[in-house]
Amino acid sequence: MTTELVDAIEGLIEDYQDYNSSFVKVYNNFDNLDKLVKNNRPAIFKSVANNWEATKSWNKEYLSHKVTSEIEIAVTPNGNADALVEHHGVLHFLEPDTKSMRMDNFLNDISATPNRVLYLQSQNGNLSYPEYQGLAEDVPQSITEMDDVMENKPDAVNIWIGGPESVTSLHSDPYENIYVVVKGRKTFNLYPPTERYCLNFQKYPHGHYICDNNGEFTVKPSGETISWTPIDPNKSAEENSKHSPTYSKSRCLTVTVDEGDALYLPSGWFHHVSQKGSPCIAVNYWYDQDYSGEKFVMRQFYNRILEMLYNK
Repeated sequence: MTTELVDAIEGLIEDYQDYNSSFVKVYNNFDNLDKLVKNNRPAIFKSVANNWEATKSWNKEYLSHKVTSEIEIAVTPNGNADALVEHHGVLHFLEPDTKSMRMDNFLNDISATPNRVLYLQSQNGNLSYPEYQGLAEDVPQSITEMDDVMENKPDAVNIWIGGPESVTSLHSDPYENIYVVVKGRKTFNLYPPTERYCLNFQKYPHGHYICDNNGEFTVKPSGETISWTPIDPNKSAEENSKHSPTYSKSRCLTVTVDEGDALYLPSGWFHHVSQKGSPCIAVNYWYDQDYSGEKFVMRQFYNRILEMLYNK
């Protein structure tokens, strides 16, 4: 039975790749959002944020003037927050430490201190927090075309600020995501939900970084485990295949989002993100996915099948 099941899953992956393009399409406006959301396919929208006040005005001086309260900043020794890191010879999923800092100090220190990488990644609708009120005025509260498609406003609007050392490890989110780069450039490595089979999710020990007043890091294990993928798209296919023998079945889509551009990142798509610019700044809009119909429940069914295979 297992052999037939594996053949069926690999056939599903091949069918998806045959019927869908091997690149991310590019548009000049949001007019095609409805079809893209329906088909769960990513796309780039060029220059849609060029006229935003944020794109025109957000620099270190402006941000420091607008945000005067302390803000929460993620701190890691290597820029890999919420990622698999080797600790005592064993891969652990480690979350960052967090520090309260003034915006001006944060921006000055983003890339200034070796082995201490800072990233504003607090999420959870952070652009609605009182400390960011002056910045929220510089971007749309929502993306009108996406509001129309989803028949709702975004659940959360987030601001992200970091340097080139910060990398987001491969993961997926249960949101329809409009991701807008305001300053700098971001590169996304993407895999569709059908290719979860190729990513070899396993349970790893969970822990947190602790950064002391001298900038020294220790790891505090939580005693819990978390399911994560060891795949790093920046590594070679050969190296990734050592972590997942089925990785060769995958087809990574790589796309660069330039300043003023937006990416539609569909719910469930796996994404790994790197960036250029100091600072690199982005704003994203998370819309709750549509749970009606069969798309969501079929994806859940598929994931449960994969769990059965992985646990054999």
